[in-house]
Amino acid sequence: MIRISFVGDIMCEEQQLLTNKTDYGFDFSDVFKNIKPVFLESDFVVGNLETPLAGEDLKYTNHKWSFNSPIEFGKAVKNAGFDLVSTANNHSLDRGIEGLNQTIKNLDHINLNHIGTYLSEKEKEKDKNYIKDINNIKIAFISYTYGTNASFNKVYLNKNEKHAINLFKRQERIVLRRQIVKRIILKIESYIYNGFTLNPKLRKLKNKIRLAKKEADLVFVLMHSGGQYNLKPDNWTVKLMDFLLKSHVDGVIGCHPHVVQKIAIHANSQIGAFSLGNFCSYPGSDSCKMNQSEYSIILHTYINDKTKKIEKVTFQIAKSIVESDGKAIIYLLFDLINNEKDEIIKKGLIEDNLLIVNRFLNQKKEKAEIESEYLIANFI
Repeated sequence: MIRISFVGDIMCEEQQLLTNKTDYGFDFSDVFKNIKPVFLESDFVVGNLETPLAGEDLKYTNHKWSFNSPIEFGKAVKNAGFDLVSTANNHSLDRGIEGLNQTIKNLDHINLNHIGTYLSEKEKEKDKNYIKDINNIKIAFISYTYGTNASFNKVYLNKNEKHAINLFKRQERIVLRRQIVKRIILKIESYIYNGFTLNPKLRKLKNKIRLAKKEADLVFVLMHSGGQYNLKPDNWTVKLMDFLLKSHVDGVIGCHPHVVQKIAIHANSQIGAFSLGNFCSYPGSDSCKMNQSEYSIILHTYINDKTKKIEKVTFQIAKSIVESDGKAIIYLLFDLINNEKDEIIKKGLIEDNLLIVNRFLNQKKEKAEIESEYLIANFI
């Protein structure tokens, strides 16, 4: 049996950047040091890289909603045990098309596999589906995002750059209030284009999934969509999840809301996780300040070597904590509870554990056992 593990948003905000700066550059290894043993037990680890790695010339993160991190952050992610990162998210173009391209080159330089963004149409076609062979089990991973913050960063892809990123929808457009007729036209176009009947991007994605099903034993879609800090998925993302599951993928792993949302397990062993939350965050920052956004889910799928099907699904809860030196370090919540001596703090952690378990499993139980790894489903 092999174990494939998924985490949510891997972020590097300005506070994290400053506190991990050294005399010779940057060192982010402390951020992941407590969680690395978890990944050593997995055969393959996947996460959403929510920051470009575009180099100092394009300016490192200096705004709460626009990111760019040193290549050392990518090295720390790789050294923590990650095998694959999704680069298709709303921050992919925070440093423009140049930043997107440089991120790809830097990830290639440190030998960290990536999907969702591309240097050229030729490269995109060559990598129609990223398929990993693990113990003779072929697993396909597909990465898409709802958008690129175009209305905020003012970066719009031209016709020669459409290959750069996998999008569920077309890029956002800014229309001035006085342009009433244009606003109405764009609203109608958006309803048609971004819906689930005529949307050409979703039609291409469905075909991409179909081809992946022919080449691989299992197919996972890394879905970047949803309302930020919302405890429940929005209607469009619910429809998107339904669309993907009906396209016969084995799992949909959601990111972007920055908080834990529910997971759905279907009888045919399909997994639909709307949001795993902020895996690497900075508690107290503008991207981690509400609805327990310092907590996240590490989702494990166990795949049977013989049947080549998902046999078991489990999860662990992680939490980012700002230490006395200012660094935000990731811990397993189980370890924090067991090692806490202060009974008041421990009680609060136990209450948070119940809250996250209930939210992720979409239940309202009054008590949950404190476990390192929770069983969600067993398909034997």
